[in-house]
Amino acid sequence: MVSWWFYDQPKEGIDVNTLEWINTPSMPNRGSVFFNKMKNTYGFNTVDLVRHYINTPISTQPSTSILSDAQNSGLKTLLRCKEFDAASYSTSQFNSSNANMALNYYDDFNLIGYDIVDEPKIDGDIDPDHSSMIEMSEIIPYANAVREYDSDLLRFVDLLPAWAYKKDDYKYTEYYIQEYINKLKPNILAFNDYPIVYKIYKKRCFFRELYDIGSKSVLNSIPFIYTLTPFKTLYGSFSKSLEEFKYVIYGALIYGAKGLNYWPGFEWAVLSDETPYKLNYNQTVYNSLGELHAKLTNNSNLLLNLNFASAYHYSDISTIMDTTEEIQYFGYWNGQGGNPQSLNRPGCGIAKDEYAKFIFLNPEIPFTLISNGSSRSDWDNEEDFAVSFMTDFDNGIYFWIFNKNIIYGHNIILNLHPDNVDYVVDTLNNPTINIANQNSVYIGPGEAKLFKVRKKNPLSKIVVNISNTTYRLCNPSCDFNAAPFVSADSIIIGEEAINSSNGVGPVVFENGTYSTFMAHKIIVGSGVRMMAGSHVRLKGYTDTNIINQAQSIKKFNPNIEFFKEGVTDVGTDIKIYPNPIKDDFTIFVDIKERVDTEIKIFNNMGKL
Repeated sequence: MVSWWFYDQPKEGIDVNTLEWINTPSMPNRGSVFFNKMKNTYGFNTVDLVRHYINTPISTQPSTSILSDAQNSGLKTLLRCKEFDAASYSTSQFNSSNANMALNYYDDFNLIGYDIVDEPKIDGDIDPDHSSMIEMSEIIPYANAVREYDSDLLRFVDLLPAWAYKKDDYKYTEYYIQEYINKLKPNILAFNDYPIVYKIYKKRCFFRELYDIGSKSVLNSIPFIYTLTPFKTLYGSFSKSLEEFKYVIYGALIYGAKGLNYWPGFEWAVLSDETPYKLNYNQTVYNSLGELHAKLTNNSNLLLNLNFASAYHYSDISTIMDTTEEIQYFGYWNGQGGNPQSLNRPGCGIAKDEYAKFIFLNPEIPFTLISNGSSRSDWDNEEDFAVSFMTDFDNGIYFWIFNKNIIYGHNIILNLHPDNVDYVVDTLNNPTINIANQNSVYIGPGEAKLFKVRKKNPLSKIVVNISNTTYRLCNPSCDFNAAPFVSADSIIIGEEAINSSNGVGPVVFENGTYSTFMAHKIIVGSGVRMMAGSHVRLKGYTDTNIINQAQSIKKFNPNIEFFKEGVTDVGTDIKIYPNPIKDDFTIFVDIKERVDTEIKIFNNMGKL
């Protein structure tokens, strides 16, 4: 989905004759011309209509003619749920009869869903700038009304950025993102943060947020879209360069984003006082963005079928300004765990990533830089890069290489593993050309390229074997050494019995940790230790492009966690309550066919 926020009509006093999307008696088809341009020239497929009019009957609201023009131009449309309130003509409080009236009326315009509200909060340690935002609990009725009317309609909010939660990382991921999913049952995740506008916000956590959203997207089988802004200063007149646009767009894509949404508009924008004005982009920027949007839309089937697995940054030095980026410890190229054991742990540095080890001859050097003719040092050039890995349901492997520098392009030579990889394909740009080991590739400023791996043996699978690992609280003030989310073909967790003589240690999940594992097959052995207050979730492989969430959303009750022993396939769930086990407990087994089943239970010493 490539969409833009669109205000259907400004406040009173604005000359509508200056607005390209408003039909007038002398120009009755002007709206259709405008929307056709947005679709055919700039590559948009959806418009997110955000204005509403209290005290105005829905049948006479300006948005209805806008919706007709957009629909006739072949655009999909999203509405704000505040349209429900306008249906009552006089109130801004939720009312089920008003909501049903609006849902039925707007159904005639073939809407695809509702963007419920912008940046709701959950009470907690929140940034003072967002303390006045609407409470999440207040918008649950809106989400329920949309879902009950038609569960296939999109329903989502634009989430707060991570810097709104000032202290603990896990509060953003678990107490905000996961609680939003559990309470509102959305079928889209969306968030905004504007790294190019960073100086306003004090903190640079763009890539940390993308990991949080990307991993939660995969965990809950909900696609996510990223909301970007055309400005370099908030509500300002400084437009971004093409390279700056690419930086934020590709930055989101390498973490698995399935859509883009421009706020507060594209070509036309709206200031804080709701006054519209036309942006002053160079037409070349407009046309290039249109080509990029079209490329993404044309490859939507491929992009929708990919699941984010992992990502690594060569450095936390920002390539867009004089500052540093917030990146999780396990997201650094060489790992930053601090604990000597972290050197042997999957999820801590690209050298320990099973996808990197399979694809590249030396996972720490996935490519070799060719001089770009600048006077920059090798280190300066290397720090520009990030690499991420993707999977699909058929055990396919993909990887992104992202050049975060918005000034310099880079030529690189891929160092593919000759025993495992036949060749790779640049899927978005040259899908018919095979790129073999030691072939060169150019990646422009702010650009990323997505490569599909052609395996020597098509049946080869990625197996992650985790042992000697302690999962600690995901908190910047603590040292945690393993990624809280792992996606692979097969995962083995603590399979070997603990043996101090040969160095086999346990897999420990400490109090307060939230860890998730997703694979086609999961094996949990006797070497696992779950401390009281830890949360471990095991999930069969599921694509993140599922729109109807009736079967794919899982609510994780903090009192009921997942523990599985033996081989677990998709469609099999084993639950223990309570966990940790006390004197009496219940085991729930849900299997997809009638088979003989054996369940083994081990104590904290690993004894049967």
